[in-house]
Amino acid sequence: MLNIWTMLSINPEPIILQILPKAHSWPVPAYAGVCGRLEVVAYEGEPISSLTHIEWRRKLKIVKKILDAAMDFTFKHDRFRFYLMDWSLDNIVANEKDEISFVDLEDVIILDKHISPRKDLPDWYQRYNRELIGPGFTFSIENMCKHHLSDHNLWAACYIIGGEDNPLLYPIPKSINASRPYLDKLLIECLNSDDRFKTLAKIQHYISDMLMDDKLFGSATVR
Repeated sequence: MLNIWTMLSINPEPIILQILPKAHSWPVPAYAGVCGRLEVVAYEGEPISSLTHIEWRRKLKIVKKILDAAMDFTFKHDRFRFYLMDWSLDNIVANEKDEISFVDLEDVIILDKHISPRKDLPDWYQRYNRELIGPGFTFSIENMCKHHLSDHNLWAACYIIGGEDNPLLYPIPKSINASRPYLDKLLIECLNSDDRFKTLAKIQHYISDMLMDDKLFGSATVR
């Protein structure tokens, strides 16, 4: 217990990597062990922030996996939701197969979704939609923890791929925008709508269709 308390106080990442193991298809590095402040994990690829030069179709594949991860961290675990506080293209890596891993899990809000709420949580069974509380990457941890479900991960994923701070998918090639203009509209909707769960599901389906259309990328050479 002392060892667990120490890790929770200094760096909870080793615990999280064992709760969400790579072997169970979680998008995190494979965990090898820890000794004091030294943590040993597998090398899983380059930061996505250094891959801005890759072809746009590869970016789209990576984006699909980022969106999938946002849903997994929110829904996949039987007991907990994991809200990542440090969404950044610097903290997500991709390997040569375009498989992604989140490599910074020090700041994570873990929510027990099976608690029995008391009187101090009157809105527990309502969804919490991110409020427009400021520009850029802002959020309310207090409000997230007062509800059984928050769209934080969904908004954060949409922000790093289509927000105002060097988004991964932009600029969208003109040929893609001309034939599939709905993608841009969906990303804007994800950032500003009141039902991101519905919008993100639409984006996942739309991107899947795009990736299956080989003709779509014949002239999409803009990077």
